Amino acid sequence: MVQIPLLKLFTNITLSVARGFHLCRLLISVKMNNIIRNTVLLAMSLLAAFLLGELVVRVFISEPIKPRFVIDSGYGVRANEPNISTVHAWPGEYEVTVSNNAAGMRGSKDYVQKKDRGVVRIALLGDSFVYGHGVNDNEVVSFILEQYLNESRSQTRYEVLNFGVSGFGQAEEFMTYRKLVRKYEPDLR
Repeated sequence: MVQIPLLKLFTNITLSVARGFHLCRLLISVKMNNIIRNTVLLAMSLLAAFLLGELVVRVFISEPIKPRFVIDSGYGVRANEPNISTVHAWPGEYEVTVSNNAAGMRGSKDYVQKKDRGVVRIALLGDSFVYGHGVNDNEVVSFILEQYLNESRSQTRYEVLNFGVSGFGQAEEFMTYRKLVRKYEPDLR
């Protein structure tokens, strides 16, 4: 007779534990649903705020599109678009003539890869500062330097090649040097 009350006790304990586990699972499920619901609500709110901000900027803040005149170089980095001559403007700031030669270098003057005898060739690599963003072709550092050097030394002819590309970093400059600049046999780089 002692066995029957122990069996009932064991059954009651087992049922209580099972109900407790079920209750815990239910509570965890509700908490997880709340976490998921709150996460989705947060994501939707952030998306709505971003879209509203984008709409406000596009409608109320006028900003002209600035062309960068860049293309894929074919060796993993950007390059200047070759053979262009256009006006680049930022209203109220500047309006300049931008030219790139057949190799994509800044300026309209073309250079042959094999340099002539007696020519000292200087290659400039860099970002928009070297490229001359916001200045005319005759105001770019490469143009001024070439003009200055050729006026000051009559027996030596200098060529200053501008390989600057707007937005370039050192890795892109290195790749451009390896794949393009070296072909032009620069003495200084």
